Amino acid sequence: MPSKSLHLVASDLKPLVTLMQEMDLKLENQLSLDAYREVVKSLSVLESVVPNNVTRNEIVITLRDGSHSKAILYKNNEPNHNNTSAGLVHIHGGGLVMGLPESNDSRHLNLCSKLGITILAISYRKAPEYPYPTPLNDCEDGFDWFHANAENLKVNINRIALSGDSAGGCLAAALSQLKLNDKTNKIAHLLLLYPMLDASTGTEVNKKDPLLGEFIWTAEMNQFGWSAYLNGQPHMSPAVPAALKSYTGLPSCWIGVGTLDLFLDENIEYARKLIKAGVKTEFDIYPAAIHGFPKIEQAQSTIDFIHDFSNSLIKALKLTQ
Repeated sequence: MPSKSLHLVASDLKPLVTLMQEMDLKLENQLSLDAYREVVKSLSVLESVVPNNVTRNEIVITLRDGSHSKAILYKNNEPNHNNTSAGLVHIHGGGLVMGLPESNDSRHLNLCSKLGITILAISYRKAPEYPYPTPLNDCEDGFDWFHANAENLKVNINRIALSGDSAGGCLAAALSQLKLNDKTNKIAHLLLLYPMLDASTGTEVNKKDPLLGEFIWTAEMNQFGWSAYLNGQPHMSPAVPAALKSYTGLPSCWIGVGTLDLFLDENIEYARKLIKAGVKTEFDIYPAAIHGFPKIEQAQSTIDFIHDFSNSLIKALKLTQ
């Protein structure tokens, strides 16, 4: 079947489309999920070269049920750097069914090196083996660990932001809703890259624009991920962030998404509701960009995204430059 949207994809992102097409990966059952997980694992490796001003350590977080999760801590080691007291907790993507914190290692090394902030990349257990609320609970435990250890890390608890990509964006948005009434472990700012927010996207009830989501993350994959995560539970907040009734009181938020991403419409709608509720909101759209575009680090959309993401952090956490 001829492509409906390949001609609209930025030329510097087409290698990503070609790579995924050659892999011919699908999400239809446990067997296909296991195969996909192995590919993601093979691609999620730590960079061999670490900037001289960054210390990267793997740590273990004890979860509420006694289980343990891996996290990666990035600390700028420049003496007297003003921004090391600002923190960022990041939640990786993977459709709620796969993924590893190593997947954004290059980005975190660069942010830590250039901005000076302390970053914790956390992990969580995945559906279908661990459906909602376990993944969200794991993320809350990871975020709360950062708060609990802020003094030892020399991080100001009032300067801790939360970010997430795709399914990580789902969990970050969900965590911001879960913590609406939590006056202690505050989220200073939220950053969501093409977040997965609405469980109805791609269904007959909510048919997508035919030009959206043809590549990388499709409507069918989306329904597989949501079905595994919800496991028959109702479409309610915080499990499904888009189901939230009142957005008042949520933290300031940056959202970024490509024009060809399956999540474009739901991201626009979420931003609209945030704005309507009086939440300080930034929204950046990347022309001709598909889901997962930052995997091509030299692509113009990735360069623009890093610039916008960094600027949002600089403003929200009052970083010095």
